Amino acid sequence: MDRQYYSQRNNPNKDKVKIDLFQLKKMFYTLYCKLYNEEYFAITIGYTHKGDLIAGSLGYDNAIAQLLYLNLHKENLWPIYTNIDKYSEEDLFDIMEFCYDCISKLYTEDELFANRTNKDGREIYRFELNKQLKDYNEGFELNEAGHIIRLSSHGLKQLVERKLPTEDEGIISRVDEAVFTYQNRKSSRLQRKEAVRHLADILEGLRKKAEPLIKKADESDLFQLINKFGIRHNNPQQKEDYDDAIFLSWMFHYFLATIHAWLLIIKRNNGNEN
Repeated sequence: MDRQYYSQRNNPNKDKVKIDLFQLKKMFYTLYCKLYNEEYFAITIGYTHKGDLIAGSLGYDNAIAQLLYLNLHKENLWPIYTNIDKYSEEDLFDIMEFCYDCISKLYTEDELFANRTNKDGREIYRFELNKQLKDYNEGFELNEAGHIIRLSSHGLKQLVERKLPTEDEGIISRVDEAVFTYQNRKSSRLQRKEAVRHLADILEGLRKKAEPLIKKADESDLFQLINKFGIRHNNPQQKEDYDDAIFLSWMFHYFLATIHAWLLIIKRNNGNEN
């Protein structure tokens, strides 16, 4: 249901309203129960028929709990209804990702004839879950790969997902690694800062090729910014007490956008523009 009701439309602070871990647990469990009752987990987790529990391909609750223990080395995750109150944020996110992997549905012959697939269930699950995740803490989302990552605004999300204008696999893999580290929900401040530093190092590597093609002042300003905020070199004049939520995010997306721009300029200069 993608409709805003009166209080949602008329609340001037609606974009500032955040939910806490307790509320997120409650919302997730409500969504899980709804989809379970609609048999979206029927094939893997099972379903209830005339009061009887029918096991899915993963077995009954004990078998699923053992599977999670083998994969995550954690106990007391399954079944959800007896353990969710004790979940940490990490536990909850693990279970959200696990449920994404498990979602499916027993379709009727008519539905199968209409070419419905398990992808339908995953899209519904992501859509409904992301409506809640975006309002939790600093904002998260479940992506199509089934990973919960830090949320970017719409325009920045397009930047992060945009294909790099290069065939250099070395650059592509290094940028992909930096993006993955920065967006990873488990990354610490130091790890996110390291991801920004990797982007700065990539820019340094592109510097010789891009230098003749861009204004010297622009290049100088960029590397002064990199050095000013203690990303690559340490000196007493560097700023280290900046607000991560603002400045690390700004530098990460700024450096990533600059890499895209410089690669495109280099590509055009080499006569390889498509």
